[in-house]
Amino acid sequence: MDIRTKKADHRHTSVLSSNEVTALVACSAFLLFGLNNVETTALPSYVMTLGAGPLVAGLQNSLFVFAAVALRIALERTVKRRGSRFAMIAGALGYAVPCLALAHCTDLWQVVILRLMQAFGLALFQPSVAQYLASVPPASNLGRRVGVVRFATTASLMAGPAIMFPLASCCGYKVLFVVLSLVGACGAAIALVLPRDRENSNEQQGQEEKGAHRPATATKPARSPGTTAVRIPPFAPFARSLLLPNAPRLVESLHISLRKRALLIAEPFALALGYSVVMNFGQTLAQEALATDNDGLLFVFMSAGGIIASPLAGWTTDRLGAKRSTAGAIALNSLGLLLMALGRTPPTVFAGAFFFGMGYFGASAALIAAAGASASRSASTFLARQQSALDMGMVAGGLLAGAMMQTGCSVFAVCLTASAAIGTSLVVWSMIYPNEKGSI
Repeated sequence: MDIRTKKADHRHTSVLSSNEVTALVACSAFLLFGLNNVETTALPSYVMTLGAGPLVAGLQNSLFVFAAVALRIALERTVKRRGSRFAMIAGALGYAVPCLALAHCTDLWQVVILRLMQAFGLALFQPSVAQYLASVPPASNLGRRVGVVRFATTASLMAGPAIMFPLASCCGYKVLFVVLSLVGACGAAIALVLPRDRENSNEQQGQEEKGAHRPATATKPARSPGTTAVRIPPFAPFARSLLLPNAPRLVESLHISLRKRALLIAEPFALALGYSVVMNFGQTLAQEALATDNDGLLFVFMSAGGIIASPLAGWTTDRLGAKRSTAGAIALNSLGLLLMALGRTPPTVFAGAFFFGMGYFGASAALIAAAGASASRSASTFLARQQSALDMGMVAGGLLAGAMMQTGCSVFAVCLTASAAIGTSLVVWSMIYPNEKGSI
């Protein structure tokens, strides 16, 4: 590699401090998550004005998320090769460009096609934020950095519907989608300022240096006459370890690691079931339970709880471990859904939304920090799979909620069912997840 190129790469990857990088990631995530939050909450009501029922209203969001999961798996190697910064930029454009076209839709099929195009944004941007943060040193305060970014993404849910719903009521959905596309373009511009992710940059540099210093011809070491080269199979160290007296400890450690990974995938799926209900039909719940002209107030209280819980969850995960931090957040999430299901008065519904937000966003921050702190080399891939599990929970939640409401169930009954499901996941988490601090 040319010396000037090395210096340029060094400047590009080291000019910003860890705090400055975290702030830029938080700003970009605030804008792009805000765009996605507003679209997810507004489109079900919009497609019902086009003649669709509750099942189709939930289905269009579920198709969007399902396509994103499939694309994320297909693009996994590309993201790993090009880096999470590249994926953030591409994902931001994947949100913004189709959003501009949504302003000109008049039929349901057009909305569905554009939502499938926006699946590139969800597939690339959301998991890449966590992957990028995991590559920023030092690793010891990863939970704190995740908490800061989760704070920003949660604040976007507070600001987005509260500002954009009145805009849609006043000026129409065409203006709403144009404004959202501008928001996405600003988020992409901020992502362009970010330095290349450290792991990707170091890997490329290491490969180039290795190739540069490799000798042209390799000579085998001379062997003494009468000696025979002995090749040790690559599995020999592992086989020897199984013969040691501490082999049961190694097997138990492997079993614990598998249990951790399984729960760190399964729990986001369970939490997303309830989150999907609120995101798809929270506006419907607000219209039935709240005597207010601004349906976005429900999301204001929900995100207010998340703003408090996100940095707190990152801090408690760093100090108390993932088990206790996540369990407390799951309990709050289930309680919030229960209050929204049983309470038909504004104070009770607002309190339920607040506790729900604390639980969902707090648990999400704790789970991301626990996965990102993994000692495995595949931590970035594991974070992407964790995000895919959350997205599949969004798919399942939207479909189940839409199907229940299509058959005549109220949105309150749907919330009660989701509360029971998340309460069950809390019992499973408390019984199975190992009670220890440390990496996966």
